[in-house]
Amino acid sequence: MGTFVTFPIFSGQLLALALVYFLAARAWTGTCGDTPSLGVW
Repeated sequence: MGTFVTFPIFSGQLLALALVYFLAARAWTGTCGDTPSLGVW
């Protein structure tokens, strides 16, 4: 029963970490000038 409780929490943290890493990478490349369209998804 413990795995069913901890798995959604772990997957949620992993998804949030990936989102933060993605946004940080976009901001880093935007400030360096690699991508001129920073605000466009």
